[in-house]
Amino acid sequence: MNTHNAATKNTAIKKSSAHLGDYAALIGIDWADQKHALATLALPLQNQAPPELSTLEHKTDALIEWISSVQERFGGGRIAIAIEQRKGALIHFLSAFDFIDLYPIEPLSLKSYRKALYPSGAQSDPVDAALLVEFLLKHHARLRCHRPHSAQVRQCAQYCEDRRRFVDQRAQALQCLKASLKLYFPLALELFEDLSTSLANAFIRRWPTLEELQRTRSATVRAFFYRHGSRSHKLIERRLERIALARPLTSDPGVIEPQALRVKCLLEQIATLSRMIGSYQQRIQSLVPILDCDGVFASLPGAGTCFIPRLAVLFGQDRPVRPSSVRAWSNMRSLHCASPSGPAPFSICTCPRIPMPTNPPTASYVSSLSNGCASFIAAGRLAPRTTNPNISRACAAPAPRSGTACSKPTLLPLPNYPQTPSHL
Repeated sequence: MNTHNAATKNTAIKKSSAHLGDYAALIGIDWADQKHALATLALPLQNQAPPELSTLEHKTDALIEWISSVQERFGGGRIAIAIEQRKGALIHFLSAFDFIDLYPIEPLSLKSYRKALYPSGAQSDPVDAALLVEFLLKHHARLRCHRPHSAQVRQCAQYCEDRRRFVDQRAQALQCLKASLKLYFPLALELFEDLSTSLANAFIRRWPTLEELQRTRSATVRAFFYRHGSRSHKLIERRLERIALARPLTSDPGVIEPQALRVKCLLEQIATLSRMIGSYQQRIQSLVPILDCDGVFASLPGAGTCFIPRLAVLFGQDRPVRPSSVRAWSNMRSLHCASPSGPAPFSICTCPRIPMPTNPPTASYVSSLSNGCASFIAAGRLAPRTTNPNISRACAAPAPRSGTACSKPTLLPLPNYPQTPSHL
């Protein structure tokens, strides 16, 4: 039987974490681009036997053959694999098999563990693989098993991540475009406040230099604006007047010609990135009705088309059900957090919105409140940071003044919010 085809593909709902005795073997994988180092330890242990060290090529056929041999060797028993990775081709491949439990190890944790056992700093791939097995064997109870979300959640997460990366690239290209125009064609910056618009892009492509622009008749330029949706008569006349009165910053061809060519390249890049960003936005919006089918995140004031999919990805589709008795939190102005020196009050919000401690609440917590502030996105992970002490980190609202009485002064204990999901 082909093990790869028989593997369970829907890993969003997977068995709960097992005890160490439920596993037939532990495997540590020190991954690499071309070849992986493996350390296999059969359970139960016999006379403190060291792990078996081997290597595995990162090729599809080799990986499938290795999985088949491991399943046959251990009789189809469950396998726990420790790997110093949370995302990547190897994680995606191993997640497809329901008899494998993955335990991602933080690189910093393994580095500290290696430094404690090897103070000299000696490092090698087989040693790291053996350390991963040992780390999993001794600290299994403290590690969290990898639980992939559904395909829709992972798609939306990747779309949001890639879209944000392309938006940053476009912003960088726009900065380079402004820098080039300042060197030889500053009039373009005066005519258009936003160079990312299709109007500005088409205008500078048509007339990349001031000399070419001033040689063109005013009627041609006016028709160009009309054709691209700019129909304000006052704005067009003001632009034509600036064009007629403009003076060249420089007439040096050693500056103008190279910068004009660079501007053309940047305009092509910006236009391509804008189209790709629009395509990603369409894909994201097509998944929002699936991920936010109950409309919980869309009902949050200020969520918008940008934050709704991020919230849906953060909470996932398998949302835990918790009692809806947290409505009493909605009007609290301050909470007390436990510290070694005693309870320390900290401000949350001045308006009846969602109070936001450090860790994010569950989706049922959000849905139990009729009104909430969407600026808490991802518990500060997606919300803008602020250094103003008078601004609350939770909702970016002004913090209450000292001595202000709350309509509900009773301070409840902080609930035990789960940690941020690893897929973000």
